Amino acid sequence: KDEETLQNIRVALDRARYSNKLVDDFFEVSLADSEHYNPKMENVNLCEVVCEEILTNYLAFEKKGITPLFEQADDEVMVLADRKLLARVIQNLISNGIKYSTGKMEFVITEGECVTLAISNSISEVIDTKKIFDKFYRADASRNGEGAGLGLYICQKLVEEMNGKISASSEDESLTINIEFINLGRIC
Repeated sequence: KDEETLQNIRVALDRARYSNKLVDDFFEVSLADSEHYNPKMENVNLCEVVCEEILTNYLAFEKKGITPLFEQADDEVMVLADRKLLARVIQNLISNGIKYSTGKMEFVITEGECVTLAISNSISEVIDTKKIFDKFYRADASRNGEGAGLGLYICQKLVEEMNGKISASSEDESLTINIEFINLGRIC
């Protein structure tokens, strides 16, 4: 019951959570890298999935003081994707944004030949957008306990499994991740 014991328990729990996350990430990488992964492609309402993931992360947004902005929440935008994989990609991008954002996170969907979901957040450090999807890439390798640099690599693999494209750009202290999906069966 003394403070030192409680602090040791907190540290042990934090390390256990971090280790569990690493195991989950490595498992997901092995699945994404396997040739036997068959996504269940169907028409999915992208706006609905984005809203669900924003709501799932509400407490994390609030705790970090980040305001999620998504004006198209009531729209219906259908894409050809695997719903579970799509949710995982958006979850990874939100989680990444919450870790590294300095204020707001914006979600914008544009329609055309393809449907593009752009997720932007403010950043305080330089990001190498050419390496951001590389396995084990971390903008600031000195951050302990902030992940192994697998989240965006997993996103890229899962988006590619759904015949989509993912890219990143950075300007004016803002990072934007763009994901393109097939729009109701049209080819991008």
